[in-house]
Amino acid sequence: NSAAAVTSISCKAPPAIKFSDTKTCAEDRGFCDNNCYMPVPDNCAEGKKNFGSCSPTVGSVCASITDVSDGCNTISEEINAERAKYTAMDPGASPCADTPGTPYKIASEKQAEYQTALNMWAGAVNDATEVCTVGHGLLVHNEGMYDRHYAVMEEITADLKELCNQSDKENGANKFDFSAAVAEAQKNSIPTVRRRKLVWWQQLCEPTLASLEQITDSLEIASPQLQCFAEKCTEKKATEANAFEALKAAHNGYVSALNTYKTKADAFNGYVDTKEEQKAGVIAKLESFHAGKQATSKIYARDKASFDRFDSGADAGHCGLTSCQVKTVCHAHIKDYFASFINPDTCQAVPMTVDQVCKGTTRVEDADAAKAAAEKAAAEKAA
Repeated sequence: NSAAAVTSISCKAPPAIKFSDTKTCAEDRGFCDNNCYMPVPDNCAEGKKNFGSCSPTVGSVCASITDVSDGCNTISEEINAERAKYTAMDPGASPCADTPGTPYKIASEKQAEYQTALNMWAGAVNDATEVCTVGHGLLVHNEGMYDRHYAVMEEITADLKELCNQSDKENGANKFDFSAAVAEAQKNSIPTVRRRKLVWWQQLCEPTLASLEQITDSLEIASPQLQCFAEKCTEKKATEANAFEALKAAHNGYVSALNTYKTKADAFNGYVDTKEEQKAGVIAKLESFHAGKQATSKIYARDKASFDRFDSGADAGHCGLTSCQVKTVCHAHIKDYFASFINPDTCQAVPMTVDQVCKGTTRVEDADAAKAAAEKAAAEKAA
């Protein structure tokens, strides 16, 4: 079935040209957003800002922020590259589109031409078969009639001619004279019935001979009717031959258009499959990206909050320690190195800002020296 061969070829529905226009993104814009939103603060740049004694701690925090941000951005850039690759994949116009000039339209038109040519050839075959079959039947009939009756009719005609045209076989004279025979019959008082038979014979001899000859001629195998059918059969067979040539040309055109249509449809479907596979790959990368981002965003938020405290000055002198931690450290230092913080002579606190806790006066060697000096002074006083 040539029509079914055309309709059996189909084209897959191509996905959206841009990844952002896919159904996945339409249903969840947030899922298709692969931006990290984890910028490295400007003041993290080396030499951009002096954080004093807290610089090592700030450097460590900035390094962590940079690692998290760079790692996320690397994955994001990979996803952007895959998205760009997806968008660049263009299967082109569908060969199955029902518009002028498409492979489907051309194949359909060629199929219609082939179907028309097939119908014309089938009609020509039927016409030729009908005429030639009747002609052949007439030929068989004529041959049978000839075989059965021709010789007999020739013999009857010859006998009648001899009867109607009697003559002296020796000198060819004294041809039988029907008129004289009738006159003689009247003269000799021959009964009327017999005279009428002679008159009938005189009047019907020639027509009867003509009829017999015509019947005999009709028994010839190559009768006028047979010749007419033979001519018609030849004409119809020539028409059928021309129709068959037209059918072959139409069939070749149809087969060529069908093969072209199938080839282009297969190629188009292959492009669609490849683009679908690329889309699935991007989706998989996005899923992995969001899972990783969920974990790293917590680290980034923690480090960014810590950096912001340093950057704003809110954490000055704490060096990244909480207020509770600072109090605990200071309590231990005051207890162990009391003389470093309290003047024993005046029994007053040594003037000191909070940030000095992290500076030189809190170094163990300086505190030990201050403690030793205080103990020496107390011993001398007791002496």
